[in-house]
Amino acid sequence: MTGVKWSYDELPYQDRKPLSIDDINQMALKLTRYAKENARDENSRKKVKDFSISKMSSWKLILEREGKYYPSNAYMMFKDDNPFQFINIQCARFKGTDRVLFIDKKEYTSPIHE
Repeated sequence: MTGVKWSYDELPYQDRKPLSIDDINQMALKLTRYAKENARDENSRKKVKDFSISKMSSWKLILEREGKYYPSNAYMMFKDDNPFQFINIQCARFKGTDRVLFIDKKEYTSPIHE
């Protein structure tokens, strides 16, 4: 797959076991609840849309192959029993779009949503 740029979190999780619809719905509920709890105010909380299979797929949390859904590494990072316990996630902010002026950096340990 020459020319395809995938980040590590977008890759399929290594065990390759498909997710059940119940697993996906539980994760969607968890992410929706978390987003609403952490909204800035009541108005923002009302604007939070429920997570869905479609949204989770577009965010590459789940990957569809031959009618089955598989977790990406990112999906696994959101799980309570995250298998990436010792991975740190580094986020950086830059001024502008060219990534020349570095503003700050934060480092997170999993699970990422916490």
